[in-house]
Amino acid sequence: MNIGYRTQTTVGFTNENGEFSYREGELITFFIGALDLPSVIAKDIITPLDMAEASGSKTNVLMNILRLLQSLDVDGDATNGIQITDEALGAAEWMDLTLPIQTFAQLQDVENLLWASGGVNSQFIPVKQAYDHFQKTLAFINGTASSSSSETSTSSTASSTSVSESSSSSTSSQALPANNILPFIENFNVVSAIQLFAPAYKSLLEPGDDPNPSFYYSTAGLDAGRIVASNGQMTIGNARMTLGQRLQTTGTHINPEALPVDYKVNTTTDALAVSFPATTTWGELDLSHPWKMSFCVKEAEALNGSASNQQFMVYIDNNQSVSSFSIHGIKSLAKQLNVTNFAAGKRVEINFPGEVLIGGQAIDAVLQNLGTTTSFIQLRLPSAAVVTMSELWVGYQSDTTTEPTATSCTAGTREPNWNIAPAPSVPTVPSVESSSNQINVSWEAAARATSYTLAYNTVDSLEGATLVENLTDTSFTITGLANGTTYYVFVSAHNVSGESGFGPSAVVVPEAPVVAPGVPTGLKIYGDNQSALVTWAATDGAQNYSLALNTVNDTATATVVTGITDTFNRLTYLVNNTPYYVFVKAVNSAGESEYTAAQVVIATAPAYIYQANLNLTKDLFFGSNGSAVQTLGAASEIPMHFIAGGGSGITLEEGGIRLASGGRFTIGQVVAPNIDGVLTQTNTAPTDMSVNGVLDLSGYYKIIINVASAPDNMGLFQVFLDNNTTAGANSIHQTTANSRLINRTVSTITDGEEIVYEMNTNHRGTATSFIQLRADSAVGAEGILISGIRIEAMDPP
Repeated sequence: MNIGYRTQTTVGFTNENGEFSYREGELITFFIGALDLPSVIAKDIITPLDMAEASGSKTNVLMNILRLLQSLDVDGDATNGIQITDEALGAAEWMDLTLPIQTFAQLQDVENLLWASGGVNSQFIPVKQAYDHFQKTLAFINGTASSSSSETSTSSTASSTSVSESSSSSTSSQALPANNILPFIENFNVVSAIQLFAPAYKSLLEPGDDPNPSFYYSTAGLDAGRIVASNGQMTIGNARMTLGQRLQTTGTHINPEALPVDYKVNTTTDALAVSFPATTTWGELDLSHPWKMSFCVKEAEALNGSASNQQFMVYIDNNQSVSSFSIHGIKSLAKQLNVTNFAAGKRVEINFPGEVLIGGQAIDAVLQNLGTTTSFIQLRLPSAAVVTMSELWVGYQSDTTTEPTATSCTAGTREPNWNIAPAPSVPTVPSVESSSNQINVSWEAAARATSYTLAYNTVDSLEGATLVENLTDTSFTITGLANGTTYYVFVSAHNVSGESGFGPSAVVVPEAPVVAPGVPTGLKIYGDNQSALVTWAATDGAQNYSLALNTVNDTATATVVTGITDTFNRLTYLVNNTPYYVFVKAVNSAGESEYTAAQVVIATAPAYIYQANLNLTKDLFFGSNGSAVQTLGAASEIPMHFIAGGGSGITLEEGGIRLASGGRFTIGQVVAPNIDGVLTQTNTAPTDMSVNGVLDLSGYYKIIINVASAPDNMGLFQVFLDNNTTAGANSIHQTTANSRLINRTVSTITDGEEIVYEMNTNHRGTATSFIQLRADSAVGAEGILISGIRIEAMDPP
């Protein structure tokens, strides 16, 4: 076969039978010249599907590998085995296998490689040809497994791979569908999207106790006007909706201490989640048989944004926007297509499993069907994708009688009110809280509201009421009132489409507060370099807090920060090695407490490039619910530590930090808040031109990790340099060997061991570096307990 491979112990080329050698537990990377295929754990039979599943972009990577290998076959006949020429090995350059299938095929590097290979193919073979060969060789792949020895195994690769039995096109061995819901066709004969999503239009077959048993359910975007339907078509963009989702209020996926507001939105979870895993599905569609979705594209547009936000996405048993939050894991995103592939007046046909056709032409494929007898579908179009569709048909592939047969249809225009919110709903009764001469009013956000009008009166009537208009928050404080007088408060909602009308009134009587708040308790201070974090317990009756800071034990001459509404405050620009006295008091409208007794803190310069403070809670270590003790700099609010993945597997406890079940975090990585204010990282890649960290690792250094305990299993503990992903090559350093500094099987780590990595040869690191610590999922729930982490500078070798 002549494909190169390398492991930690072996480098070689596959023989004419596609065989290779490895040692059990090793990571193996196959390569053609300078093109590395995704790395996987070595085993007897490795297929492109194994590589694709490790890549995170399954369909693109799989189809690109299949087409590449079959196109490079010297005689063009993959049925007699694939032979790669030495010329191809010499000409192959690095290429991004995650690119969309059509984009990858048009790369100049692909064309150059095919010409240089000397094979019969001068261009990529069609998607359908590669897919057909994939289907025909399933029996061969399933029959080639052989046992491996405890030392070195000889194995083979193949240019196609097997899929689960549920993807077979034959239904002769399957039970009949659980119900007769499929097939159905949706002609969108409604006057509005509100009608489309109403139970009166199309209800669930088994509504149960569902207060809103609509067959179609908006999981995002309806209230913002991003799903609009009328006159036989629907426009959807930057929105999500489910088809056939039942109400499920119980199950292992529900956190009883954080019950959802809506059980049909953002409640699905991963079956492998450490906390609250999914163990069931709750749809009323039987998708266990090969099925199909088909619809006419009236118009489609890819808006400005990344390609990942220009997708038409089909999820199975997932009501979230993240593919991994499903009983099927990341496979729940059954198919996604960039809407640039869509053409007005053309029908889109997606087979699960099978070909994806647009206007009757195959452009892609779905490799397997994950559906169950109790599944539901979610359609999602992210922020840069808009599609207007008609004649939506969902049915079984075996049904050839009801599906529209024409591959073309009538083009049209977008619904004119798309992205314009409908008139708001009427607000419910507001909540009121009185204090001296004023009322604090708050209310639940009304659907589709952009502003509110508040009215108050001394009688239960709007006639003669005082109006407060153009409120954009869902709270307001009415001042200047008479204590002891009864007031009635009303709220109405507005948007560009109109006004809701006033809702029912709330009644309240203002009264003066009784006492000033007490002295705060639980004052703690955590010192760092030129900074410190001050925390305290919430004080009953406090509206805010004041903090006094001085270099002597005196509040009269102290610098005071007032109006603190949190129960923490960061002190910055402190002089290292100088004692500071800190005092806190509580304040409300009735007065203020005395200051707390002074607590002393001394900020100190770090002795090392970095040293972890592990004597903290998880919140204080990562800044999960406020400020972190260690930040990226003396004046920075960004935490030094960031959970890159598997957060439920990370705990801080007496003795250190425990990494379990895929838990991983970065040290010194610069992250930034997204539009929701949540700190988010940008995944690193081999194409990065710079590093986004704060650790100066441009000199020689060593990383020292003290391990208190480690489990006896084959899981891996890893340390990466300038890499925030789980793939070793996703770094400016480009290869796993350069990016992954430590890769230890945890069974080889002894309790109390000090792991030391010295960067004294083949130096890697920048003045703006960061590192990542990771325990892969095989480490399990026990995890590895780390009692110390530091990075020290070294003298040059």
